[in-house]
Amino acid sequence: MKFGVGCLFGLIIALGMGGYAHGAELIIQNGDGVGEGFNDPTPATPVGGNTGITLGEQRMQVFEKAAEIWGQKLSSNAPVVVVADFDVLFCDANSAVLGGAGPINLAADFNNAPQASTWYHIALANALAGSDIDPANGDITATFNGDIDNNNGCLNGTNWYLGLDNNSGSDIDLLAVVLHEIAHGLGFSTFVDEASGTWLIGIPDAFGGFIRDNSLGLQWTQMNDAERIASAINTGNLVWAGAQVTAASGSLSGGKDGSGRVKLYAPNPLQLGSSVSHWDTTATPSLLMEPFITGELASDLDLTDEQMVDMGWTINDTDGDGVVDDADNCPAVSNADQLNTDGDTDGGDACDDDDDNDTWEDFYDNCPLIANPGQEDSDGDGIGDVCDNCPADSNPGQEDSDGDGIGNACDPDYMPPAGC
Repeated sequence: MKFGVGCLFGLIIALGMGGYAHGAELIIQNGDGVGEGFNDPTPATPVGGNTGITLGEQRMQVFEKAAEIWGQKLSSNAPVVVVADFDVLFCDANSAVLGGAGPINLAADFNNAPQASTWYHIALANALAGSDIDPANGDITATFNGDIDNNNGCLNGTNWYLGLDNNSGSDIDLLAVVLHEIAHGLGFSTFVDEASGTWLIGIPDAFGGFIRDNSLGLQWTQMNDAERIASAINTGNLVWAGAQVTAASGSLSGGKDGSGRVKLYAPNPLQLGSSVSHWDTTATPSLLMEPFITGELASDLDLTDEQMVDMGWTINDTDGDGVVDDADNCPAVSNADQLNTDGDTDGGDACDDDDDNDTWEDFYDNCPLIANPGQEDSDGDGIGDVCDNCPADSNPGQEDSDGDGIGNACDPDYMPPAGC
């Protein structure tokens, strides 16, 4: 069962206020018209690793980088199509809506669905089903504020930072915002009507199944409509009850309850589009999925990838050692301890080809069959002294015509052929 949705979960700024081994393919589909958004021809100077020479090209490179980061983290046999554009969104001198995103469709009761009669974001449903169950449509819709660039009437001249190095200074890091919005489309949002407490068409959603009210001691799926209305504004007492996020919450010094469950944003009065579908602003350090950007964020997904696992996503981990590939120093071989004794750049110990166990990989070892940790090579012939039958004279071929273990270049008994 599928259902089309048009919800956008926004990120806001207020100036002055605080077969899954190969990852997922995220495709950015340009939804802009001629001369706007991704097609804006305004000249731009490359910045922070972004090599685009027009404003439109730089915007697209930021989106492609965000797609790469998410694609390396998640696993899916189906591509995730993000239909994105830049448009006119609210903005004045002091505050602005930066962007909004959400799934284009939801699905329930599909093949391999973890819970019956439960809505799942379509990209997640595809990943769980193992194929694209809605190939005629994209998966995520995303709209971003195009007025923030080069418009002094918007945020008092603050612009998008289009570099890829998180060095935004006083500007707004577009990469962090895109990572945030894509997460809403991948699974970080509920579709309950917080004002009425009702589920979409009477069916709960997967996100809502992890929402817990500590005051009542109940999950949202255990509450009636009136209880959910009150819970949505129960500030400080609404939490995420997923095991993966809770296990990883040790990185936080604030924004979690006594059991390590991370708090969700539940202000009173309700803020439609922001309430519930974000982490609470009390999180310390700041998290990617808070409703307000803080300027402290990097292109780190912090607890967002753990939240995705709670929802049902599989993290890309080729060797199954519990370390995701993009953090694994040996992604093809199980290496849970991540040791890298020799400090090389070619992989952890489980990947190193080091036949003589001298901590030098064979490729770099000038004597790969005999332990030679000092890599002594007195004659510079590329053969370590402990292997070299003529260590004081360059003798790269190791010629030993009389078989006495001394190379011809050093052997006093060796007589070269007549005429040589």
